[in-house]
Order: sequence, then structure tokens, then C-alpha cells
Amino acid sequence: MALVEQRPAVVSIVAACGAVGLSRATLYRLRRPPAPTPVPSGPRAPSPRRLSDTERQRILDTLHEPGAISSREVREAREARKQQQ
Repeated sequence: MALVEQRPAVVSIVAACGAVGLSRATLYRLRRPPAPTPVPSGPRAPSPRRLSDTERQRILDTLHEPGAISSREVREAREARKQQQ
């Protein structure tokens, strides 16, 4: 990159980049200052759509009840429905 930067004014950037095997896009990307690192703004606020702890626990309890439908059974039902179509 230093060779491209120190080129005489009569040599174009395209020619200088081509001579050293560097693409123009790479040259411009390397010239650009690094992006500032994001500063953490603290803990994120919970989503307004988030389930309450009580709702979440009720769902988990329902899924763990004997006789609840397993993910395997749901997958098999979907596959059977696709085959019928």
C-alpha cells in the first residue's frame, strides 16, 4: 500500500494498484479509519412481548405433562400432511 501512496502524480491509482496486485477497493478500505467500537449502553430493557415468569412456567409445565405432544409427533404429523397433498 505504501508504494501506491508514494506513487508519482503522473501514475494513476488504477495503474499503481494494478502494478502491485492490489484492488482499488482494498486500497480505499485500508485508507478508511476503523469504525468506532460500540459502547455498551447498559442492560437492555425486556421486550414488551416477553412472557411473564408465571406464563412461561405454565407453558413449560403443560409441555412436560404426561400425554403432551412431543416435537417428534408434531414433525411426523407435518410430514404426513405434506405427503397427503
